[in-house]
Amino acid sequence: MSVAPHFDLERVFSKDNVETGPTLRRIGSAVLLIGAVFVAIAVVMGFAGDATMKALTLHSLQIGAIVALGFPLGALGFSMILHAVNAGWWVLLRRQFENVFSLYWVGCAFVVGVFALQWVFINVGGGAAAGGAHAEAAQHVTPYLWHWMDPAHTTGDGLYAHKSPFLNVPFFVGRMALYFIVWGGLVTFFLNQGRQQEETNDAMATVRMGRASCIGLIVWAFTTAFAAFDWIMALDYHWFSTMFGVWFFAANTVSALALLSLIFVLLKTFGRAHGAITDEHLHDMGKLVFGFTVFWAYISFSQYFLIWYANIPEETMWFNVRRAEWTWLSWVLPICHFIVPFVFLIPRPARRSGLVLGIVSVWIIVLHMFDVFWNIRPQVRGVNHFTMTDVLGVLGPVLVFGGFLMMRIASRAVIPTNDPRQDEALTHKNYV
Repeated sequence: MSVAPHFDLERVFSKDNVETGPTLRRIGSAVLLIGAVFVAIAVVMGFAGDATMKALTLHSLQIGAIVALGFPLGALGFSMILHAVNAGWWVLLRRQFENVFSLYWVGCAFVVGVFALQWVFINVGGGAAAGGAHAEAAQHVTPYLWHWMDPAHTTGDGLYAHKSPFLNVPFFVGRMALYFIVWGGLVTFFLNQGRQQEETNDAMATVRMGRASCIGLIVWAFTTAFAAFDWIMALDYHWFSTMFGVWFFAANTVSALALLSLIFVLLKTFGRAHGAITDEHLHDMGKLVFGFTVFWAYISFSQYFLIWYANIPEETMWFNVRRAEWTWLSWVLPICHFIVPFVFLIPRPARRSGLVLGIVSVWIIVLHMFDVFWNIRPQVRGVNHFTMTDVLGVLGPVLVFGGFLMMRIASRAVIPTNDPRQDEALTHKNYV
């Protein structure tokens, strides 16, 4: 295999250049422990509190679960896009895409945990309002995350009767299992093919991953869209949006690309993957983050615009709740999640700067959490401010995912070997 003469392959793939050492594993273990403690405290607060506190716990943990699941789903989908178009520039970055999407099970476990916790709260704590600061709000709150699962809430509801063939617990659980099986199958396939390519120098593994991606993208798109319908949109089963699945794709992709950009910046900053991750690769990641930030804004505005234009009560009330009770956050998202990164990433030098790209990536990840929060948390009516439960419940699953990710990165070489497009990645150059 020949490469440009100025590349020292022995240096690029040397142990000290591709391994992170035990420190990252120890940091990951600490982050994982902190996240688990946050989750445990949020659950205990839910058990000890009234109906409103139970609802807050369920909604905050669901937000954290969706964020923790969104990173792997975005990484999996975009890696399949790159495989399908036979992109060569990213093949030395592929390992980190694999590290992220291999942890899809963390988000899935939290989604299942929240679903189970709902029934525990219902059977153990009941729905009666207790005294205290939340007593008045609790009169309108039950310890349900999905209100259509509450018979008292749906009795006499003609709209639910129309949707009940889809929104019923057995079919809901069956779809959940199907999503996990599909995602697990895709993740297992790509991890196995990548491992086989490294171990046997099998160039056909690249071909198989490209072909499988063309089919996998279709299956992935349908399952992620329906997961968004089930786990977010169906929290308010009266509301519906034909663009919600696209929003979920855009939000997950931009957050995953921001997370991956941050990983590449940190690896490069701490002297790893020298020669394999260059300013050219950071530039490409910066362009992708910029492009999908614009796409997220376009989809979010289009959803709002279409609903505003149609003025159908079942659709507009969803936005009216957020505009009335979370007005400030409704302004923060378009300004901070779109305008700020848009302005910062427009200049070409900024997209090539590890410092700028790293800061913007952290900014986008934080705003993504606010975005998911804005979509889920307003379902708890009457509590239109942040609580400690929100902080613990949202950050807990995200920190658990982050801890596992650090440990995963520390367990393997940070770049893969034996990819037939390795030369193209090492000599990659941007001209725009």
